[in-house]
Amino acid sequence: FKAFTDQLKSLQVKGHELQFHYHPHWYDSHWDPKNNKWVFDLTNFSYSLQIKNLGLEKANFLFDEAMSFFNTHFGKTTCYRAGALMLQPYERELIQQLEKHSFSFDASILPNSSVKSKELNYSFYNCTKSYQWPIFSHSFIKDEGEKTAMYEVPTLSVVKNSISVFDKVLFKIRRLLNANKTVFEPSAKRGKSIYNSDFAYDRPLTISFDYTDASQVDYFMLLVKKHIREIGNKDVIVSILNHPKCIDHKAIGAMNLFVKKLSKQYDVNSVGFNDLNRNL
Repeated sequence: FKAFTDQLKSLQVKGHELQFHYHPHWYDSHWDPKNNKWVFDLTNFSYSLQIKNLGLEKANFLFDEAMSFFNTHFGKTTCYRAGALMLQPYERELIQQLEKHSFSFDASILPNSSVKSKELNYSFYNCTKSYQWPIFSHSFIKDEGEKTAMYEVPTLSVVKNSISVFDKVLFKIRRLLNANKTVFEPSAKRGKSIYNSDFAYDRPLTISFDYTDASQVDYFMLLVKKHIREIGNKDVIVSILNHPKCIDHKAIGAMNLFVKKLSKQYDVNSVGFNDLNRNL
């Protein structure tokens, strides 16, 4: 535990942001020392499923407990991302929780997408095609209820890129080989997933450094180069993120190397959610 929290605090010291990503099924999970792995129970996979199965009072108690833990060890957070992007169906209740804890942003919406399965169920259709929009008291997407002080900053996505299939497969193999199997979290069954690529933004590019190492940085640089070439002479938004459970010294090194190479080759302006918060 100490090694985990110390590692995250060291990232903060280096200027990285830590924001709140809530996967409540960890409350029901346990470590199996015999097989050296986590055993997951996905019954309460999201805040909405907690409300459905445990009731609103218990769901809010557990949410508050997780927030207290985060604030105690890592300080104030400004942005929320729902585990597996599960904001629905209890949007109003979740918005009240985020307001109570003084969040400024949510970053859970993948515009014009939907997923339906036993654990996952959301629909983000009818979104405005914007890089941010105000959140209202009854919905993260619609102008229902009263306007809150929070903003939605949606998950950034692109329509296409010209990276070869070979490069993609090679990248996935490298990431898999680098992964620490003991911290792998089994994905919930995604069921039917729909994404309207015609709606996708043309300028952003999101890169996750989960289970990466320095050997993949050139691939990321190639991705940026080809994306810039495809969209023409426009500013490009590159969103960089990592999940704490997937961070090791290799992933941190890869992320830092990528930022250095990116800054050397392009005119880069680094902005985090804390910067956005100061400029609201």
